[in-house]
Amino acid sequence: MSRRLCDLPDAPAETCCGTPPAPLAAPLPIDNPPGLSSIDYRIGTFATFRRAMLERIADSDLYAPDAIPNPFATWSEGSPGDYQTMFVELWAYLADVLTFYQERIANEAFLPTATQLSSLMRLAEAIGYEPQPGTSASAVVAFIVEKGKSARIAAPFRVSTKAAGGKPAAVFETSKSIDAIGTSSKMPVALIAPRNQFAKLAAFDAILLADAVGRVQAFFDVFGVLGGAFFEAFELGPSSASSSATVLPAGALAQRTVVLAGTKNRINPGDWLLAVANEGDATKESAEVVRVVSAAPDDESKTTTVVWEESEGRAQNGYDQSVKPVTVYAFRVEATPFGSNAANDTLASPPVNKPWNNPSRDEFFVPALDEKPRLLSLDSVYDAIDATPSSMGWVLVHKDSPAFPEALRITEAKTVGRAQYELSGKVTRIRLANDVPAKTYPLRGTTIHAANEAIPVQVKLPLPAKIGTSIILDGAFPELRSGQLVLFEGNVWKNGAATSERAAEQATIADPPVIDAANAITTIRLKPPLQRQYATAGAVVYANVVEATHGETVKTEILGSGDGSEFQTFELKKSPLTYLPSTSAEGLSAVESTLTVTVNNVRWNERDTLLESSPGAREYTTRNDDQAVTTVSFGDGVNGARIPTGKDNVRAQYRKGSGTGGNVASGAIQVLIDNIAGVQKVMNPIASTGGADAENVAQIRGNAPDSIRTFSRAVSVTDYAALALTYPGVAKASASLITIDPAAHVALEQPYIRLTIATADGVKLSEQRAFAAALRAYLDVRRDPNVQLRIVDLTEIYVNLTAEVDVLDDFPRENTRAAVEAAALDYFDFDRLGFGQSLRLSSVYAALQAVPGVRSVTITDFRNVTAPSGTLPGDVLVAATELAMMKNDPTDTAGAFGKLSVAAEGGFVEQ
Repeated sequence: MSRRLCDLPDAPAETCCGTPPAPLAAPLPIDNPPGLSSIDYRIGTFATFRRAMLERIADSDLYAPDAIPNPFATWSEGSPGDYQTMFVELWAYLADVLTFYQERIANEAFLPTATQLSSLMRLAEAIGYEPQPGTSASAVVAFIVEKGKSARIAAPFRVSTKAAGGKPAAVFETSKSIDAIGTSSKMPVALIAPRNQFAKLAAFDAILLADAVGRVQAFFDVFGVLGGAFFEAFELGPSSASSSATVLPAGALAQRTVVLAGTKNRINPGDWLLAVANEGDATKESAEVVRVVSAAPDDESKTTTVVWEESEGRAQNGYDQSVKPVTVYAFRVEATPFGSNAANDTLASPPVNKPWNNPSRDEFFVPALDEKPRLLSLDSVYDAIDATPSSMGWVLVHKDSPAFPEALRITEAKTVGRAQYELSGKVTRIRLANDVPAKTYPLRGTTIHAANEAIPVQVKLPLPAKIGTSIILDGAFPELRSGQLVLFEGNVWKNGAATSERAAEQATIADPPVIDAANAITTIRLKPPLQRQYATAGAVVYANVVEATHGETVKTEILGSGDGSEFQTFELKKSPLTYLPSTSAEGLSAVESTLTVTVNNVRWNERDTLLESSPGAREYTTRNDDQAVTTVSFGDGVNGARIPTGKDNVRAQYRKGSGTGGNVASGAIQVLIDNIAGVQKVMNPIASTGGADAENVAQIRGNAPDSIRTFSRAVSVTDYAALALTYPGVAKASASLITIDPAAHVALEQPYIRLTIATADGVKLSEQRAFAAALRAYLDVRRDPNVQLRIVDLTEIYVNLTAEVDVLDDFPRENTRAAVEAAALDYFDFDRLGFGQSLRLSSVYAALQAVPGVRSVTITDFRNVTAPSGTLPGDVLVAATELAMMKNDPTDTAGAFGKLSVAAEGGFVEQ
């Protein structure tokens, strides 16, 4: 109901101008509705305790009836020399302090409200839950050994990072011994290698020459002439890149790309060449006449790349080189048969019927009647033609027709006098190794290509610019063996080109290496195959490789002396105790302790509990407190044996160091702590992974009750995520039952559990296969094996956020802007967001507007980085396996991983 301007306000309450009501007195009522993060447990504060005592002190029944009268009966608060009030206030202070701690103790008694790690550990212990300790990170290190030497690197060999920025060095120890060899320390990948240019063209499918030339030209425009050697001829081959070369028209003929040595081979488009395989072997020799399509010399590599046409059958079958490699011949003489220029009287009127002009006569064809069947005279003297029975030559006999020439062997070439066809003169006569087919080559219209010259084939060719399934190393490395652990490192190949980004992968040699000592190369195949694509140039393989784990061995430590008493305990002097990822094939435990305890030089065994230990069992338990100090506890003679009496007879050997401090970047491990002659350097081309801190407050609060719900077994869908979270190194987990094929959108015959994982070190499971395998083994022994389980990596959804802030006049502009940035980054904190949690624009406004000093906020950009620039701010939708993130990395100039930008106006400028 609206109020008129002349209406007076309502009359004030009767007490509004009177004496304010007295403050409440203790005890105060306590009310704790469900779902609180902390509980109220205080019955009073200083003010309420003070009021309660001041009100109570003048009561007549303060003393017993038979006692003296109350001396304070006539006393009133605030009288001169009021020492009574002072003493009351002192007691009120004491009560305030006691109830404050009482409330804190009460909060620490409940799992949802406890804040101290020690409290949560005691609560977890009450239900039999043991918080997971920190786990050691794992790395793969490569040793560089002096060339020509070898070294036995016995485990454990210590290496470390460099201490920097107040952060101590992380010490790693090798897990096993290796024999390191200098020559295989760092093996470069070959840039050139022998390649069979005459293999079958597996994908030959009647490639049209004209079409292929167009594709080849496009290739050469990007990669240059020699790039044609990088690919099989059916994919891409060099075209006439040089300005002098031309391309002949052709039909549906196969093409082959061959790189020949030298640049002055005098090979031109249209030339006929002869490719001979197994030359000299009577049973396997084969000759293929080919026609040059293009010839492109390259001065830098001193080669000529030739594309030629060959028969479809040869392209599909390749050249048999079992006896001798293919030899390519060019022909330097082009001649015609003697008599080809004889008088052609058939054109006269009336015609004169000479026998060599009559197609029905033998004289119309070559060889001449007096030279049949194997002699053939040429039209002139050609000194370049040379042949002997022991060193036969080749000629190509070609008649004017689309057919290819025929290749024939010659055993002799000499100069003779010749008179026939009403002509005479000196000519070169060649002797053929076989008969010329009768009535095949006419006297006129037949061309003889002779004076064959062998053109060396370039045996070693540039390898593909991108690494393939096999890796060819530059050198012969007979020390390599199948199953050997190696590291591959190279420049990442993206968008069809090499980048400056270096990456490395761990693998093993799949098969026995193939060593070509003659060409000084070694071919290996890796298992598993490389996940990324890499450029050939700059790639290397490290073979002196061994796994190492974070943590340094503590020499035998004296824990103390046994006195025969029950439940003796000792503390380890160094912390934290190193726990390694479990190597159990059954995955019964996620971690393994490195602690070994001996009593009187006899090893005792660690157990989770001594409740089931026999009186004489040499067993002990360990406990890690909130300061990572490890306590070793022994039995009482009923459950577990007591320690026998002795001086300094309880000793321990263990490793210290664990947690995320061991997750170091690639290249960080570079210090040799131990020394071995010949070992020069150590490196870790791959970042170490798997290091996890001991469970914190939040993790224990969630995992401890889950252990009661699951009893370490996965039955329901949510159990899978709960179990995964108990595995060290798993930061987030989410499980879903998939009944619909995500791609085909049809019902699955066999639904499966999809478990999405985010690791504590931020490295995806696909990049740390050992961790992924251990996690699966851990889950497999705790679930129904008939249920299909797929463990997948999270998908990051990176978000951009740009905001403009108006600051209140009384607040500093820059400090307020920085506080808004901090609030935005806190909004994207990894621990706050979950899988599939979409981001609402309104919630971002609420988070930023809540910063003290902010008058208003305007968000101009809030979107997935993959959304088009200029997209209006709106909610960011996140799927079930996705997690929203914002790295806000200053080095991320492209903004691929999310950017935050906050501008401010108003307020006052700080001095």
